[in-house]
Amino acid sequence: MGSVSEPHPLVAELVKRHSITVLTLSSPEWDERLAAYIIDNPAKPVGIARPKSAEEVSTIVKAARSHGVKISVRVGGHDVAGRSIADNCLVVDLREINTIEVSEHRGTATIGGGVLIGDLIEKLTPLKLVTPFGYFPTIGYAGWAMMGGYGWLASRFGLGVDQILRARVVTSNGDIVEADAELLKGIRGAGGNFGVIVELGIKIYPLEKTSDIKATLEKYFSGYNKMEKSPYGGCGPFWFPKQDDMSQWMFAVNFNWSSPDLDAGRKYLQQVAALGDGADTTLVKETTPTELINLIIAWSPQRVHGIKAGNAISFQSITERPAKVLGDWLSKRPVDTANVLLVHEMRGQSAEPHPDSCFGARLPHGVIEIVGVCINPDHIVASTQRTQELRQGLKETGDALDVTYASLSQTRDTDVGKLFGDNYQFVMDLKNKYDPTGLFDNTEPRLRP
Repeated sequence: MGSVSEPHPLVAELVKRHSITVLTLSSPEWDERLAAYIIDNPAKPVGIARPKSAEEVSTIVKAARSHGVKISVRVGGHDVAGRSIADNCLVVDLREINTIEVSEHRGTATIGGGVLIGDLIEKLTPLKLVTPFGYFPTIGYAGWAMMGGYGWLASRFGLGVDQILRARVVTSNGDIVEADAELLKGIRGAGGNFGVIVELGIKIYPLEKTSDIKATLEKYFSGYNKMEKSPYGGCGPFWFPKQDDMSQWMFAVNFNWSSPDLDAGRKYLQQVAALGDGADTTLVKETTPTELINLIIAWSPQRVHGIKAGNAISFQSITERPAKVLGDWLSKRPVDTANVLLVHEMRGQSAEPHPDSCFGARLPHGVIEIVGVCINPDHIVASTQRTQELRQGLKETGDALDVTYASLSQTRDTDVGKLFGDNYQFVMDLKNKYDPTGLFDNTEPRLRP
């Protein structure tokens, strides 16, 4: 594998190519560049390559293949289980491939594989443009979109996966190819299992203006399930610890309205507010996507502990039984200030069938994301146990969907066959066609054991 004084032969070969930035264990920037959202990831890669172009990615892929070293691609490093870094792999950090070009007709954008969600939104907002985007700005856009892409504006415009129009890919042979229809279908749901995505073409849109916690939770979901839903209104309920004394959970709803008919939006907001006991709507205001992501940055810890403390489980709707399990769990004190529970909603355009995508969960549903990560490393064991108890309790209701959202679920809890449904064999055949040697096996979802 190599050591501080003697790097891995692959790394030594790449270091000789002076145009490619490669970090070794002895590089001063090693710890900084290896750092990711999850702190307690014990994985030890052989090196970190930071290409600046598709051609450099091609060189790296060919060298890795010749040395029999698997690749792990990283952009934001925000995976909930730290899977963007793996033992004995070469980390290909795409952050320097971060160009964003908006088309003249302003209906599409071409972005580099290293673009973060926050980068894209900050580019589009001043141009009065937008596209669906995930909840954290530090997540890599391509990875988020290719794995499904739940988030803001999905009910209006579709999931992140539905925004992908084209892709430029470096295959396991090192070839730089424009994805054909077959490969695009695989990319739209199975992520980077078939190569390194160095460029995406995506759709963009005009930016239009836009008590007792257990009882409150059950009342909210009971009422929300009966509401007539609007594709312009998105609701993401979430729970977070009371920050001053950690004595209880606080309940809030992320509300977004994406239609220029603001009067209709206010009425919709009041319907949602009526589901809570004395819900305060004063924080709801017209905002831009850039302001939204900056608010999330201000609220969120940049790095946390708990590599096994995050998970997710999906339901067609949060009915009485799962609502009771959630309510009982939330009746107990949070373990750490970073603990969060939130629901990602999928309906409207995002739930429509898309035969040109292999993403399987094409039905109205919600993903309950259980965030058990911690600021204080002393809380990891207790917090991880609590998240596992909640997921198990929700699963035992018998109401959970078989399909999971792989980006937010632990690998052990993702059944790949159910994840892709009727497209499972198509995805596996495509994997065997484009990556027969397993160079990209570290990619989520893990298609091979």
